[in-house]
Amino acid sequence: MKNAKSPSPLPSWVNRSGIPGVLSVAYSFFVNQRNRSFTDNPSLIYRAERKVISIGGIRAGGTGKTPLSLHIAEYLQSKALPVALLSRGYGRKNRQDRIFKPGETARWEDAGDEPSMFHSQIPQSWVGISPQRSRCARVLSQITPPETVFVLDDGFQHRKLFRDLDLVCVDNSVLDDRVIPRGYLREPRHSLQRADAIIIIEEYESITESQRVKKELGKMFPDIPCFVLFQEADCWVNFSTGQSASELPFSFPLAFCGIARPERFFNLLKKLGIKTSKELTFSDHHVYNEADFGSIHELYSQGMVTTEKDAYRLFNSGVVIYPDFWYLKIRLKFSDSDSQCAFNRLIDSVISNN
Repeated sequence: MKNAKSPSPLPSWVNRSGIPGVLSVAYSFFVNQRNRSFTDNPSLIYRAERKVISIGGIRAGGTGKTPLSLHIAEYLQSKALPVALLSRGYGRKNRQDRIFKPGETARWEDAGDEPSMFHSQIPQSWVGISPQRSRCARVLSQITPPETVFVLDDGFQHRKLFRDLDLVCVDNSVLDDRVIPRGYLREPRHSLQRADAIIIIEEYESITESQRVKKELGKMFPDIPCFVLFQEADCWVNFSTGQSASELPFSFPLAFCGIARPERFFNLLKKLGIKTSKELTFSDHHVYNEADFGSIHELYSQGMVTTEKDAYRLFNSGVVIYPDFWYLKIRLKFSDSDSQCAFNRLIDSVISNN
């Protein structure tokens, strides 16, 4: 188990040493050189025979990329367009490249928890899993309908695949965060100039700050549209029965999760008026086992709640779960209707030539 992330991934005494600053400069130099190589050598970039919408980020973990991928996939399907997700399948046990067809089961062990969740919610989608997503794009280009739109998961740094639309998710920390290892940024902030749109995803309570961040980003990147979205609860789902409910049917649950930003889940519970008896955090993409739940059962023997992503890592795991175990489905909502219309027009501009 671990604590929620601090403002820096390193202990304060290490930050004071000055070494992380030197390493951040070196890492930034490497990233800039790598990006320049792709800019100067377009032949390094594979152009698939399908439209590609990339959803990525410059922060390591936890900026809402998966909910945005689902939101876009649902919008594409509403336009009667087939969808294929391209993902590296982080956290999976099977290391081979995999292609999952519409209607086929994508277990998290083979696909990773996020692609498994995506395929379950968008059952008519194709899913390609490979550390080299351009490799999956080549295969899927040969077997999917011509009008299929590829959704490139966590694709901002995957420069080997051309994208028709480059969406980058950030949160309110983007103005103050620093490059790894001093902070959590995978790339310097100026890399956002490659984006076609910047998507700020935060909690509803932070929406005023998000609007301020949007204004500042607009000054830095005046030609790049910026949208503010926030996460909200959709419904509760019983892990064992699949029953859904608008409200949790018991009080004082034990809450646990293994995601990059556990505080977001716990804050959402508070917003829903749910007082927890205990909050436990595990590492992102944690693979649960009986020992984990043995300690949980010792702490609390009544109801338990977790995130949808964590629930997918528990399906077919063999771990014994109590009946009163529910997970929370979330959805994204735009800060205003005009922003949603503008975002839809941005997607339409890509698929209109499909």
